[in-house]
Amino acid sequence: EKSGYNKLCARDEKRQGFIHHDYGLYNIMHTFQGETYIGGLENAVFDIRMHDLGHLIFKLMRRRGWELETAMDIISWYDGLYKLKKEDYQVLTAYLTLPHDFRQLQRLYSAEDRDLEDLEELERININSEYSMTKRQFLREMEKNAGLKI
Repeated sequence: EKSGYNKLCARDEKRQGFIHHDYGLYNIMHTFQGETYIGGLENAVFDIRMHDLGHLIFKLMRRRGWELETAMDIISWYDGLYKLKKEDYQVLTAYLTLPHDFRQLQRLYSAEDRDLEDLEELERININSEYSMTKRQFLREMEKNAGLKI
């Protein structure tokens, strides 16, 4: 409620655009000629753009250890293409605050029927782990850059 989510929904609905909805490195192809192509459009949906940007940042940060500089580079590049407003930063920060890791872990165990004895992934995202503390520091920095406190 504190974010500009509703404002972004109205803005992006007017533009009648769509988002990829599965944006990740595996769907981005670069040619030797410097061209970039996006694949995997079968999951495209109408939604706000921050959903795609948040999903991409989350995937990269999860692999790279929540490096703020990397995330800010991505956001800066995106801002060069589509000028981001305060509401964009607010929604992006809120999106990255969600416990996506736990949702993925739940899906992993329920969909693949894995044994609960395989706790390596659970330990990695344990709220007291170095990973989670680094993520919380990352989110505090994002909040400062967004000019809000979530």
